[in-house]
Amino acid sequence: WQRASSLNHGTTMLPSTLTLGGVAALLAASVALSLPTIRLGDDPRALPTDAPRTFRCLDEAIAAAEEAGAPPSMQLTIEEGSYEIPAWAVVRIPVDLLIEPGVTIALGAKASIVAERLIEAGGSAEKPILFTWSDPGTAWGVLVLTAIGSDGSSFRHCTFEHASPRNIGGTNYIATLLAEEVEDVVISDCTFRDIEGDGDAVNIVDAYSIITRSVFANCADAIDYDSSRQGIIEYCEFFDNRDDAIDLGEGADAICRYNRVFRSGDKGISVGERSLSLIHNNLIVGCDMGVAIKDQSNPWLVNNTLVGNNVGVAAYRKTPFLYGGGKGIVVNTIIWGSVTASIDLDEESTTRFRWCDVQGGWDGDGNIDADPVFTTYADFDYFLSSGSPSIDSGSPQAEDAVYDTHPLWPEGHEDGPEADMGAYGGPENQGWAP
Repeated sequence: WQRASSLNHGTTMLPSTLTLGGVAALLAASVALSLPTIRLGDDPRALPTDAPRTFRCLDEAIAAAEEAGAPPSMQLTIEEGSYEIPAWAVVRIPVDLLIEPGVTIALGAKASIVAERLIEAGGSAEKPILFTWSDPGTAWGVLVLTAIGSDGSSFRHCTFEHASPRNIGGTNYIATLLAEEVEDVVISDCTFRDIEGDGDAVNIVDAYSIITRSVFANCADAIDYDSSRQGIIEYCEFFDNRDDAIDLGEGADAICRYNRVFRSGDKGISVGERSLSLIHNNLIVGCDMGVAIKDQSNPWLVNNTLVGNNVGVAAYRKTPFLYGGGKGIVVNTIIWGSVTASIDLDEESTTRFRWCDVQGGWDGDGNIDADPVFTTYADFDYFLSSGSPSIDSGSPQAEDAVYDTHPLWPEGHEDGPEADMGAYGGPENQGWAP
């Protein structure tokens, strides 16, 4: 990697595929640039016990890593500063990598990073980490985690922008951040925006991850889960994505909760191919479909608010011959203001609706057809006004965890312990509490 500098020291061009060993020789000319410190982890095979473990130049640190054979306990740390990866380079990282707050990594056209070990990108609210293009108007490629050694990788307070799909070694990677067959990946307080073409922001494949408090804007699919088990997607916000905000496919199971989705070009949440996901306390507004239940998926949808979508909930068979229609149950949910239909089930689908407020009505225990009388309160869109028929009208088998005695609700808000319908009600609504 090159350190971006206003000093006139010339430019060292890197080859299309880089390893730590290959970079070492190329960066020898960069010593005069006073590169930020890059530290090696404490490993006796890497350095004598009495030797300093801090290097002022990348080439020295990488040379030590090369000499030590990149042992499992080795770690490189990138300190605050700006770095560049040239166009079309693929940087392969065979040691643990720690990226500290305030780092900017600017990548040239289709430049990409492939991690074979752990990445800890730990920004902060004051000093986020930025992955962006080096040449405005020319998107970079992808960041890939594909090895067991990448288990436990984390990205906190990072911004990823202006990326695009990239073919590497005959494999087409379409997501800005891909985790495949990797466990315990955490994405927290991150922003993914302006991802080009059909590029997804995050793709989790045969892996476990937690994605929380992150923002996704102007991507294709924002989050795409494939064949992944027991993931959690929570407290995220989605704006103007071209396809799905959350796509749970190929039997992926996840808990999706406390998310807010606005204006997805396709689906707010797509559940496909025998998924058994739990989807509760989400707000989905202005999408082509609020929630799609496809191909024998059997999710639970509890206490969601779906407003102003073309279709509120659609259940159908998408893939002929392999699967049947959608299943599942929808409870304590408000489906209102849909353009074409509140609910659209094909003849093979058996999705049930109970204690829901459905504009136009729908058969099922406890269902009503009454204006929920939305309002805006504090940071909550589509909150229920006092006197709303959706208050205390949910399933009698559940109660609100938080109701009118809690400071979350406005003073004088008439709300008893019986379960409310919609995103801010039900037995898990305490998740919205400050």
